[in-house]
Amino acid sequence: MEKFVGVFLQSNGKYKAYIGINGKQIILGRFETFEDAKQARLEAEKRYGKPKQYRNVHEEIIGKKYPDSRLFVDGWGISQKNRTIYHCTCECGNKIDTSYDHLQRGKTKSCGCIRVEQSRQSIQQTYQKVDEIQKLSRIDGTSAITLNQKVSKNSTTNVKGVSKTKYGYRAYINVARKQIHLGSFDTLEEAKQARMLAEEKYYQPILDEFNERLNHNKKA
Repeated sequence: MEKFVGVFLQSNGKYKAYIGINGKQIILGRFETFEDAKQARLEAEKRYGKPKQYRNVHEEIIGKKYPDSRLFVDGWGISQKNRTIYHCTCECGNKIDTSYDHLQRGKTKSCGCIRVEQSRQSIQQTYQKVDEIQKLSRIDGTSAITLNQKVSKNSTTNVKGVSKTKYGYRAYINVARKQIHLGSFDTLEEAKQARMLAEEKYYQPILDEFNERLNHNKKA
């Protein structure tokens, strides 16, 4: 098959002539014969000047799998912006059009399935970490990560573990899914103090154990 820079035999049997100017491909026409396409290219070189460097990128990549990617380059065409694009088939079967620049710089390595897989893997790793922390936090029937939860919006005192009653304030604490009554008090401050002492007694050992497990897990 005859070859000439800027002349490409299309699948329909016609010869396409083109020339690259300032990064853009200018279509010179599609011709029935190789000689007509070659002549059009030569005239364009006289008009625009012969490109200083030229590589027949089409021959280099079409019909092959592009290196370090999942894309097989099937052919090429011209975009609406009059730029060369390459028609590719991803290993997963999806079709995608991209530029040579994106292929060369590694910006396009697949139809997008790599990004989806990486996102799915990242989510899975996050769930695994959360699940691992939840398992480490379960100590003597109590989850350590729930001990520092904020005060409920429905709280009548805005103090965790203290509720207002008809006769004053009631303090309590939940441990291993059981509620321990800490006493009834005349003032909010007294109930709050009882709750703080209970947290020191019941919660602090659990939190210390949890932190120790986390540190050990990081070193492992």
